[in-house]
Amino acid sequence: MKKYLLIVLLLSPFFAFCQDFYIDQKSEVSYLNYVISPEWINLNLNEGYEFLVRSGFTNIKTINNDGKEIIYGTIKGEEFNYNRRLVFQDKVIIAYSDAIDFIQPCILCLANEIKEKLKDNPTMQEISIDGVSRALKSDSRLKETFYMNYTKSLLKDGIESPLSGDISDFGFSFSNSITKDSYKIIRVSSLKLDEDKVYNFHCEKKVILNKQNYLVGNYNLNEVNQYDLKLMIDVFLLDCKNNNISVIKGEVISSFVTLDSVTLGLSYGINNDTRIELKIDPEKWASASKPKRWYLIYHELGHDVLNLQHGNGGKMMFNFADKGYSWKEFWDDRQYMFDSFKKYNK
Repeated sequence: MKKYLLIVLLLSPFFAFCQDFYIDQKSEVSYLNYVISPEWINLNLNEGYEFLVRSGFTNIKTINNDGKEIIYGTIKGEEFNYNRRLVFQDKVIIAYSDAIDFIQPCILCLANEIKEKLKDNPTMQEISIDGVSRALKSDSRLKETFYMNYTKSLLKDGIESPLSGDISDFGFSFSNSITKDSYKIIRVSSLKLDEDKVYNFHCEKKVILNKQNYLVGNYNLNEVNQYDLKLMIDVFLLDCKNNNISVIKGEVISSFVTLDSVTLGLSYGINNDTRIELKIDPEKWASASKPKRWYLIYHELGHDVLNLQHGNGGKMMFNFADKGYSWKEFWDDRQYMFDSFKKYNK
């Protein structure tokens, strides 16, 4: 007989932790709390494995599915399995999921089997009928308990629409969703009865991040051709202008050139306002995510255009490390760099 039932849950970006439930073998509700930082929305592909390890998950694996990379792990309890998934596309996180599995025996199934076996025994027939009645009440309480707690779980996501379906049957299926500016939550729950007369409850919560536009003037950084380095430099200069930073463009020299094993890009025009010169490693550039490419360009032009040394301008001007970056990291760190530059260059 199986020892578990699956519930898939996907968290809202604003939850500081996951809290949901399973029903144990005593038919009592047990709540699960696994700390999850809201910063999951900033994860890059390189950080997914460590993120799950810190959360207590084991058996962590990565799979490729329809152009997406999924990193997932499991926590095995005595009466449940808890699965967590991080979904990346183009090395940027696009969705987050959690999963719990648990089962419950179908008491009514057993009572009906006993009744069928005793149908020719008048003495035991009344006892078997009473057993079916008590089993029906027990199974109904089980489903109602699940229904009530699942409804509370929906309310935590801001989903107030009632469930549609018949929980008195051996199986059911519910579906709800809510859409916000930056994300969409899809919740699905179902109950199935397996061949061993065991109830398998299934709940699913999927949080999908909506694609954000990062605009500099009329340029959407998601859409700019990132193999046109001079255009990316022009976007940086426009961003400076829009942030009231006066800069001199000078001569622009940019090229894709193979660099050493760890270097993605280099600038050569620091403290020379007549020239901007960048060299980018083509192989590493091709394998980098879009926000990482922009992060590098802004880092190097922080040197080349704003004449900032490492240690000035915040995290964006930290000695460049070979890691990934989220769009939010890039956008926030770029603004800090601009604000810091204006503060010390009045």
